[in-house]
Amino acid sequence: IGHLTLVDDDDVDLSNLGRQFFFEGSDLEQPKCHALAERLRRFAPHVAITPLELRLSARNAAAIVRGHHVVLDGTDDPVTKFLLHDTCLRLAVPLVHAGVVAWRGQLCVFAGHGQPCLRCLFDEPPPRESCQETGVLGPACGVIGAMMASEALKIVLNLKPTLVGKMWTLDARTGAARIQPLHARAGCVHCALAGNANAQPTQ
Repeated sequence: IGHLTLVDDDDVDLSNLGRQFFFEGSDLEQPKCHALAERLRRFAPHVAITPLELRLSARNAAAIVRGHHVVLDGTDDPVTKFLLHDTCLRLAVPLVHAGVVAWRGQLCVFAGHGQPCLRCLFDEPPPRESCQETGVLGPACGVIGAMMASEALKIVLNLKPTLVGKMWTLDARTGAARIQPLHARAGCVHCALAGNANAQPTQ
């Protein structure tokens, strides 16, 4: 990995420390992207790191995503997740998409090229499940984050198989993990707009 771009407009909060493991108490009230960039530079001084203290929006998403080899989605807002997905699909940039709520986590990779997209599963963003209301198990975030990194490395190194066209789910309460195939939805407008009109269901 030669370059990382970190995008976040939030500051480190006490509630983050149990699940966002790079942060420490000394980082409280500091911009997340800058605190994370500083920590990562200590681990990997050879990697160029660009922190962007801003909120991803329809106005800036394409400019931010363009030119990257892979995008990892660590957002907790369904609307932002869909915006990032749609932007990556349009620009043909693979997206490692994941989320954690309570004990449950899920992960999949969207890469176009005839594979199902996020809007094949949901036409519109589902209601947001707030971390404050539902709670999030810190170790589940660690497992999902490690799997995201693994998928990103496989994409960069062109290693197979990846989780393209599949969903990996974790139930940390029972310890169960499974992989399910995803299926392209006939007539998906977003697949068609991305040049994916002939998408076939994943076998």
